Amino acid sequence: MTSVRSDRSYVRPSESHYRASEPDADTDRRPIVNDVNDVSLLAEPSVRAKNTMWKLGQRITYSAEARFFTFLAQLLDREQSVMDPRLVPFGSAATNNGSFFGPIPDAANSQRLARHPTLYNAHNAVHLPPLPPLDFAPTKYRKRPRSMSLTNYHRWSHDFPSIRPGMSVRVVRAERTPDGVAQYVINVVDLHTKVLWVVRKRFRDLFRFRKSIKALCRASPYGDQLKYLFDIPFPARSVVAKAPEMILRRRLVLDTFLRNVASLNPDTPLHVAVLGKLQTELCTLEFIRRLGAIDPYEDPTDLELKWLAFDLFRNLNSCCTIEGDTCQRFVHVFRNRVAVVQACVVAIAVDHQKLAREALKELRSVTTQIQKYVLDTLEPQYRRTIGAALSDTHTIEAVDDAIEEIVHVTVEDAVMVPLQEQINYLVQLTIDQALEAKVTTTMEERLFGMSQTAFGIPEALQSDCNWGKACYHLSMMEERQLPCEKLKELVLSAGEIFRACQDKGFAYTMSMSAMNADDFLPIHIFVVVHSGLKRPYFAKEFLGAMIHPSKMLGETGYFLTMFEAALKYVTESMA
Repeated sequence: MTSVRSDRSYVRPSESHYRASEPDADTDRRPIVNDVNDVSLLAEPSVRAKNTMWKLGQRITYSAEARFFTFLAQLLDREQSVMDPRLVPFGSAATNNGSFFGPIPDAANSQRLARHPTLYNAHNAVHLPPLPPLDFAPTKYRKRPRSMSLTNYHRWSHDFPSIRPGMSVRVVRAERTPDGVAQYVINVVDLHTKVLWVVRKRFRDLFRFRKSIKALCRASPYGDQLKYLFDIPFPARSVVAKAPEMILRRRLVLDTFLRNVASLNPDTPLHVAVLGKLQTELCTLEFIRRLGAIDPYEDPTDLELKWLAFDLFRNLNSCCTIEGDTCQRFVHVFRNRVAVVQACVVAIAVDHQKLAREALKELRSVTTQIQKYVLDTLEPQYRRTIGAALSDTHTIEAVDDAIEEIVHVTVEDAVMVPLQEQINYLVQLTIDQALEAKVTTTMEERLFGMSQTAFGIPEALQSDCNWGKACYHLSMMEERQLPCEKLKELVLSAGEIFRACQDKGFAYTMSMSAMNADDFLPIHIFVVVHSGLKRPYFAKEFLGAMIHPSKMLGETGYFLTMFEAALKYVTESMA
């Protein structure tokens, strides 16, 4: 299905959203990997193609690492079973000789193994090894990013209207067509309009694209500046791959290559030509012109904020900058880390919820560290220029908040979007699936359609439109990819409730309302039930794990607490 989404917002809390869709033959396509427990845990190859030690480390961190940890966990489980005489030795039911080297159980069979409760005590807890420290030191291969001046950004955006300033490209999955050909599903998001569309490409299309930009580099005097693109690992030829692991590994390699091409700085004719070729490969020129038509400079401050967003986007997605290389290295490490978690969950008796929460906490902590580094090393020209543009209408605190918001969005896009499968897998481990199913069923079958009075909303506060705008914003949480964007939809939903109550005699501003929690919570519960969220319990756990620490004490944290209270009400109503 081809879908388009838009959310034109950086500092303004409420603006129009656009969405269009058209039917597609999705029923004829099926994912390469059908096992829901397979969360694409293969390590991403590093861009250091010429670094021998890095290639060696990369080679041993593929799926062999996951198999090693699975086998090691199996041996540990056997040792625990032998030490407790009440347990049957591991493998005795599978083999007659009780050998260590029996078949490794899969996820389904491992759930049926008889285990004693003492295996879950604190003495047998499994802890993840510490993460390697983040390295922000410049080297020969990664340097301080070169920033683009505001004048050059403004001139470039007007001189080349057929090229959008920034497209986030992610290869999200691989599919196999009915004739057996593998194709890659690419999500493309326009940086400024937030319009999303889906493109499907075969490997030969991407191989032809790489070959064409290589020819452009050979014919240009600036070709040496893009030499690093061809050091990034890339499959040499198309193959009829029967193993899903091979297709999966190719997907990660192609994602790295396309992400680096999309982050080029258009400071030479060659860079502009390569960017234009990439964008015409992903959409038509007419579509690009339409994106420009819905992205005017309505506010005088839009230009400065978009300039900062574009510069950060380039720096965080390029393997040649300190920030970009650090993000890509961490993505590589965290994929292997989740592989270890999956191996432990499959092979041994372990408190998988605690293990998953520990990994999610580490992910949030590292992302926060990267965001802090980007803010601390931000060049003074950004704050000076944006501060001058916002000085007439905004305070210094508002300027800092606008800059921090852009940094948070770009860092989460560089780190969390490539790890989306791994994050969803870890969050799923922390959820009681039976409870989630009951909550969803209760909302859809028992509470949906009930009157506002049944939810305890006073007649003076009841809405004639059943809080339609608030329900819409809350339903958009599942459409957003980034945690900060999901939380923003939650805040916008609450803001619509306050605005609707403004005519009821309550004072309302952008940051506060005279409504107390006793008045707000029944309305919010009604909105949550009627928002049409498919997995509200999953959304609660996801947002609770991924919310930025600085947001916990503000209005974002307050509304997240209200969202959790609404689901608690639904849970209690099931009794």
